[in-house]
Amino acid sequence: MKLVIIFFSWLLFVFQIPAKSFENCDAPVLVCKAATRVFAISSDDPLASAVLIEPGILVTNRHPLADRKFADIFLSDGSQMRADVIPTSYPGDLMLLSIKGLDHLDPLIFSSELKTDTEFFSVGADIGRGKRIRVYNPGHLLSLPAPGKPLARIHHTSPSQPGNSGGALVNREGKLVGIITSGGEGRYEAIPVNQIEWLKKYSGIAYLDDSKRAGVTYKKCKNAIKNALSSRKRMNLAQVDFLFDYCKASSNRQLFDLAGQALGKRGHYQKAIDLFNLSLLQDPNALNSRISMVVTLHIAGKYSEESSHLKHLMDVLPSDLQVIRFAIQSGLWSNNKDLTKRGIALLRKYHPKLLPLVEKLKKTPPPRKKNKVPSKTAPQ
Repeated sequence: MKLVIIFFSWLLFVFQIPAKSFENCDAPVLVCKAATRVFAISSDDPLASAVLIEPGILVTNRHPLADRKFADIFLSDGSQMRADVIPTSYPGDLMLLSIKGLDHLDPLIFSSELKTDTEFFSVGADIGRGKRIRVYNPGHLLSLPAPGKPLARIHHTSPSQPGNSGGALVNREGKLVGIITSGGEGRYEAIPVNQIEWLKKYSGIAYLDDSKRAGVTYKKCKNAIKNALSSRKRMNLAQVDFLFDYCKASSNRQLFDLAGQALGKRGHYQKAIDLFNLSLLQDPNALNSRISMVVTLHIAGKYSEESSHLKHLMDVLPSDLQVIRFAIQSGLWSNNKDLTKRGIALLRKYHPKLLPLVEKLKKTPPPRKKNKVPSKTAPQ
């Protein structure tokens, strides 16, 4: 029996996550109160979320807005209001929104305290149930933002799903610790609240030109990813370069990953690897980036290059079956006995019923490499 590799499966995380409707919130009282300061907003994506951080000022992600100048804010009573997007040259995935009519609401209180034994709750708009704000089941911290990496994120297990981008990650006291960005497969990310001060410093009309350029870059990158995933035809060199260059120029690690996954799926492994390297340079603790790197290296037949990534993943996710399988298989195919031994030890500890799989893996040779060479034809 061959080991089945689920290629880039972490991206497709549109599934039912246990969630609590805000109206019947059974989370801690202060968490439920914090949910009243999170709003659904319109965006380039079907839906996103935003958090009240000052009277009349909301924060959200840049990636669902791209180059938009306005966003509609949906209130709990079913009404909606229009907010202005405030230009910014902040290089991360945040933007501010200015809105009149919410001045009477007290904003969320910030907390930069992050502890491994603390429960965190994701709060955001549920795309599957209209525009209602929901409080999701609690999670815990996986890793702190990497030191010395200004755009590094909080990595946690509090569930989130499409529509939650720009929503709130709060602690049991209802204090805002981060802004939800992305994730899946039990591994989620949030931008720490201390980056909001950086965002404020570089936001305003003076940054209009920079903001327009960044917005257009995001949009072109997102469209190129969508096009790459919507066709099975071979990508030509111009298409590959367009996707790579615009997504690299976005400086957004989430877009690096999505572009890398799209390129890897189409067989452009080295370009994908280059993008995942950019992701890990920006945030070494990015687990989904590292898993995507492992998958791409594995399918590209670069088994020996997986070792350092798998060692890191086994430290942080020792019971993850996908990581364990890759470690055993990569170790066997690259003759890395230590990696194989460690993978088997983790399999024995966490999944002992699957130990017979090891003997089958030992008899399974690596697949033959498939070289996909893009054509030089210009894109249509």
